[in-house]
Amino acid sequence: MNADQSGIRPILSFVNTIRKNFKGILNSIKLGITNAVAEGINSKIQTAKSRAKGFGKIDNFKSMIYFLGNNFNFEIH
Repeated sequence: MNADQSGIRPILSFVNTIRKNFKGILNSIKLGITNAVAEGINSKIQTAKSRAKGFGKIDNFKSMIYFLGNNFNFEIH
């Protein structure tokens, strides 16, 4: 018996999800890329957005994104 012949709704839903996203699943496995990187970048941008409130220029917002996106190591002498 195949999973799609089981008649069990959660299994059928799982099988349909795999079928719909099969190419993306394979690409993720082959390339080792997930959307975690995009989520991380989005998190940095949202942080910059909240910190840049009150600045009137888009350039300041962009600068804050670049600043938060780098791992600066400030040493105090």
